[in-house]
Amino acid sequence: MKSSFFHFVTSMVVLLCSMCLVSCGEDDEEEYISPQDQEMINKLSGTSWKYYKQSYIQSSGTVKYKDIDKNRKITFANDGTLYFFDLDKNEYGRDVFTATWTVKDGVIINKREPEYSSREIGYLLGAIGLGIPWTILSLSSSELIVDDDVYIKYFSRTSYTEGPSSGSGSSSGSMEFVNFTFTATQSSVTVKFYTSERAKNATIKYGLYSANTSVSGVEIANKQISATIKGLSRGTKYYVKCTAYYDGGSITSDEYPVITNY
Repeated sequence: MKSSFFHFVTSMVVLLCSMCLVSCGEDDEEEYISPQDQEMINKLSGTSWKYYKQSYIQSSGTVKYKDIDKNRKITFANDGTLYFFDLDKNEYGRDVFTATWTVKDGVIINKREPEYSSREIGYLLGAIGLGIPWTILSLSSSELIVDDDVYIKYFSRTSYTEGPSSGSGSSSGSMEFVNFTFTATQSSVTVKFYTSERAKNATIKYGLYSANTSVSGVEIANKQISATIKGLSRGTKYYVKCTAYYDGGSITSDEYPVITNY
């Protein structure tokens, strides 16, 4: 059986090679996106996934499967940001990390944000392989399977974002929250809640330990509810939630952790 140390060393080799390839191509002009890759980008954009299983081939040739018992999720945001949420406690005191993402030749190219330390990079490599290209093996409405040349990773769909609404926004039935994303600076966080139907009205709240302070400037655009929370402390975790109102009543989202930049 291959040892975990061997897998880690192999991961580091793959990471260094991928970093070299990215570095060598930084000065190139923007590359052409094929219709096939654009279709994959469209399918992934606005979706969230839970990392639940991995597998690899042992030296004997048999496949070894391992369930992921950590609460780890990813979101492919529409703006090209990849969010990795580690909702269990980790030694770095943060539960969200970001990268950029696109699809090239059927491979998800993800590039970490540059401010991460070497120790954080090692953690991200071991936790989810962030920074290593992921070859798409399968993509359905409920499951994403990718290969990073070390492990095959299995993700289950947790939420989705539908396309823009062309209707008036009236609700014909029950509404639900289907996705959540955010972007941050050192002193502000912009949050976006996505709903299955356009909301008539909405409120967003935030707080250090629970979301109980109302946010001003809430905007509704099609099936997206957003607001920018300003005057925050750098490198600090906050919690946010949204209440959306529609013809049939109202719904309130879960509380989501967000963190400002260091």
